[in-house]
Amino acid sequence: MGRYWELLTKWSAWLLIIVLVLEFISGYAISHFRIFRVLIGKANAFKLHQTIQPVAVFFILAHVFPHIRRLVLKTRLERIYIADAILLLFLFGVFGGSLYLFLI
Repeated sequence: MGRYWELLTKWSAWLLIIVLVLEFISGYAISHFRIFRVLIGKANAFKLHQTIQPVAVFFILAHVFPHIRRLVLKTRLERIYIADAILLLFLFGVFGGSLYLFLI
């Protein structure tokens, strides 16, 4: 099971880099739209920036989740699956909350 958590950390880190670069470029295109108007318009940059934010929250949480799990394992809980279930509910709860804020 530990191998899957390592893979989750690595993949989420690489995908997070891509998402954060896109978020940086779209945010910069919003504030300096005259420079970026050839590449992307201000309205499209704002839409892209808004769309990427819940995805960035998910990848940040997916990257941090295994580290938090490792800290929980140091407490020597007998039923680690309960801690895993709580952390997974937290991960999807925060992601769902950010998605809800995006959709309203």
